[in-house]
Amino acid sequence: MNIQARKGINMGLFSMFKPKQKMVATIQLPHAEPGLKVTGSHYFEENIAKVPSGSPEYQIVATPEERWGKVQVFWQGLRIGQLRLDAQQERHMLKALSMLGPAGTVFGAAGVTTEENAVELSDRTSALQARTRVQLMMPQPGRLERWAKAGPAEKGGILLSEPVTVQVRLKGQGPVQDVLHALVAGKDEYRGKASIDVGTEESGKYKGRPRLDFLVNKQSVGSVGGRYQEEEAALFTAVLDGGMKTADLHIRQSNFGDNALYATVEFPAG
Repeated sequence: MNIQARKGINMGLFSMFKPKQKMVATIQLPHAEPGLKVTGSHYFEENIAKVPSGSPEYQIVATPEERWGKVQVFWQGLRIGQLRLDAQQERHMLKALSMLGPAGTVFGAAGVTTEENAVELSDRTSALQARTRVQLMMPQPGRLERWAKAGPAEKGGILLSEPVTVQVRLKGQGPVQDVLHALVAGKDEYRGKASIDVGTEESGKYKGRPRLDFLVNKQSVGSVGGRYQEEEAALFTAVLDGGMKTADLHIRQSNFGDNALYATVEFPAG
């Protein structure tokens, strides 16, 4: 399915929730770093274009009845996307928000808005496009749930921020589903180390560019090809210039597709 078709489907789904008036946050979520990414903003380009650069305030609403976008993000009542969460993170986040406020509560969170280059893929070509990136400076779902459960005297002792890391979602996951399922072995997730093999793109538009393949027990769990060298500059710099040989691997259930798994790698920023 091409990009335009996917946009049409998602716009229909995302339009199911439309605020009828300006949204006002009644509960402010605690500040934490590195924060959580907002995804899906490119489906709301007209709205995201109105968001000022810098650190504006955002509103968050839990919508557990929706298949996509169970934690939606707004700016002054304009939908700009949803929190980028896997299935397990969604469960923690929905639980935390339900403990902090009743259904329909509008939560407030500080955000950081920046511009980045992203690879836009079509049926035949790919190109870099400038996109607005939104990061909400709030705790990771598990930490927010622990904070929500804690009493007033205990909240101050809970560490909400985490060490700053870079997370990259691996590509080419379809052909390696058997390997991913074998590593997960019927559990909710798998965490371990992946070794990094540096190769070269042998054909196509990006011929000659470096390609990073990630391996567990000499079996591929995904890759990041040369077309992503600008978009994932931190990863390529860490490997090609910094000599990074391994990365933390995390495999979990995807929200898209029946029984599908996906893998990400993480490594220290800087």
